[in-house]
Amino acid sequence: MATRFEFVEFLTRSAAPAEVLAELLRLRVELPAGRTAEARHTAQLFAEHGAGDLALQTLAAAAVASPRDVDLLSQLSQQQLSAGRTLEARTTLQRAIAIEPRKGLQAQLAVIDRVLALDPALPRLGMVARTRRARLLLSAVVARTSKCAPALPEVTRLRHEASRGGRGAADAARAERELTLAAGLWSAAAACHGEDVESRAIAEILERLGTVSAQR
Repeated sequence: MATRFEFVEFLTRSAAPAEVLAELLRLRVELPAGRTAEARHTAQLFAEHGAGDLALQTLAAAAVASPRDVDLLSQLSQQQLSAGRTLEARTTLQRAIAIEPRKGLQAQLAVIDRVLALDPALPRLGMVARTRRARLLLSAVVARTSKCAPALPEVTRLRHEASRGGRGAADAARAERELTLAAGLWSAAAACHGEDVESRAIAEILERLGTVSAQR
């Protein structure tokens, strides 16, 4: 196993992404059940190389074999969150906390709860709910950046735009406009990006929304 991981690192340094994924797939097939450290490492490498679905599958399979591995469940929850499977992420993390209520896991659960409260892209949301959540997300970004962001021209301009909102626009257009403003303001106010619950939740939502937009 150690040699296989070293070979993956060699392929990564050689800028051969297709070969890296092929080797990771072979490695995953050969992983013995219960080798959670290697499974987590493999999943992390899948995620780093843009194969989030394979990372999720690797972690989910390992969790079946080792259902009480708290570190594994925590990583699985984070991968589910990144994939937009927020309710599943919450359930997985609650399982981990029931086994061992670590402080870090409680903070991670708080992030997921905040994502559930703000995310306008949750499944089965109607247009009214999506529009309301777009406004809530923009308001959260404005509030989070109100004290820490320097008075840069771009930040000032985007704050002014945010204060105007989407008046007169239809619900769909207004939601898209406010989400674009939220992403732009958050990107411009890099000094505000932190490890507190609010920052992590905002970053998680906007990163996923940006990925979805790029795939359209």
